[in-house]
Amino acid sequence: MSRKWSMTDQLLYACSGDYLCLADFLSLLKREGIENKTEQRWQTLRLIRQMLDDKLVEAGEVHKGDKFWEFRPWELSPGETIAEIQARWNLLGREPGPWELVWFDLTVKGQREAEQLRRLGRQQVDDSR
Repeated sequence: MSRKWSMTDQLLYACSGDYLCLADFLSLLKREGIENKTEQRWQTLRLIRQMLDDKLVEAGEVHKGDKFWEFRPWELSPGETIAEIQARWNLLGREPGPWELVWFDLTVKGQREAEQLRRLGRQQVDDSR
């Protein structure tokens, strides 16, 4: 029996093995039928705040290291992080595209939950056969 995945579940699943960006949040909201730009922005910030408060992701930037891209988390509280994202989004003046403004990486807790979702996803595929 399958269950409906929450938007947070879908984002955790998408982030497993990669980073998330604001465009990922916006894309999910559009798939969920939210077309109003103001509502998309509000819901994006709400989802980010929820995931930060739940310690599932951390916000930061990705920089080119010696051999690999390196994630550098911001040393900000969840509230300060949301304020920083809002300020950068306002300065941009448009909907952010892929990899603009901020990146998100899973915390250890987020990685555990993403792994549970991967197992659940595999089980649902097996159950549907």
